[in-house]
Amino acid sequence: AAGRLHRRHRGVYSVGHDITPWQGHFMAAVLACGEGAVASHEAAARIHGMLERAGRLHVTVPGRRVRITGIDAHDTNRLEPHDTAVADRIPCTSVARTIVDVAERGDRRRIERMMDRAEQLRIFDLSAIHRVLEHARGRSGARLVRSLIGSEASGLTRNELEERLLAICARVGLPRPQVNFAIVLRDGGPHVVADFAWPELKLIVETDGWASHGTPLAFVSDRRRDRRLDAEGWRVLRFTWHEVEHDPERVANELGLRAAVAS
Repeated sequence: AAGRLHRRHRGVYSVGHDITPWQGHFMAAVLACGEGAVASHEAAARIHGMLERAGRLHVTVPGRRVRITGIDAHDTNRLEPHDTAVADRIPCTSVARTIVDVAERGDRRRIERMMDRAEQLRIFDLSAIHRVLEHARGRSGARLVRSLIGSEASGLTRNELEERLLAICARVGLPRPQVNFAIVLRDGGPHVVADFAWPELKLIVETDGWASHGTPLAFVSDRRRDRRLDAEGWRVLRFTWHEVEHDPERVANELGLRAAVAS
């Protein structure tokens, strides 16, 4: 009566004003679906930052069927602990489970972009993907994700990757970089070997692949290494192998911009 509660779903209200950000709508949908429910599919991908838009509200509910107007509720027998997470304070499926769920739509290019974005955000965990795939036998999404992981693992050879990056450098007017360049830092730690380096610009390009960098251990190691380089004035740019192969224009634009700043 006072106008302080605004109904979102049965038994679920926002408090205060009637303007609710997208996170609030997602949280309301989860609460409306009851205990154990989590945001999933495109909604979870938006929460994790792998998609810019989610479209409809997707929620996965273990152990029962739920039908609520405006919510795409997916029932499942159970959710394993590694299937769930909390991001932006919203219960949702984990990054790995989300990728497999969205892959059910069969849009290969979309999943490639999601995996690339997860790699850029350093939230891609290849071991977690394999763990989800072990419990997802028979699902079409699982087959698609397996094929993508397999293609990335074979990917570009080291020589092919070098040739493509050198072509991008030539396009933006950068001189030929030093390849596998060893850098001895003043902090007394182990020396660093950069994939591609311009010592005169103190600029480094690292090329990351899902197979070698998609684990928590690699995430920590990469960040520690980048902090050591940053402390001594080096700028580090990281591109996935997939970006170098399939999105060279974007790599060229970012590389040219950073090189201009460094010079």
